[in-house]
Amino acid sequence: WGAGGDRDRRPAPTRRTSDGHWAGGGVDVADVSCDGCKRAVGEAVSAVSEVDSVVVTVDRRLVEVAGVASDDAVIAAIQLAGYEVAQGS
Repeated sequence: WGAGGDRDRRPAPTRRTSDGHWAGGGVDVADVSCDGCKRAVGEAVSAVSEVDSVVVTVDRRLVEVAGVASDDAVIAAIQLAGYEVAQGS
């Protein structure tokens, strides 16, 4: 997912429960480093269809999502907010 959007380096899908909900692990966003970042990423992901809730933890640089939104939609929202998703998330 570098600046060129290389699809071969795409993060691994998040683990899912049998009913399609996110099952933890979250998405690593290395450049989330302050409350402003937390708010921007949280608002962007919350706007994604089928996201029930989102928790952004600054000290762990982690975005955890509840809901059945696709990995691609969540990652795209994070990127559109101006943040890079860590490889292997």
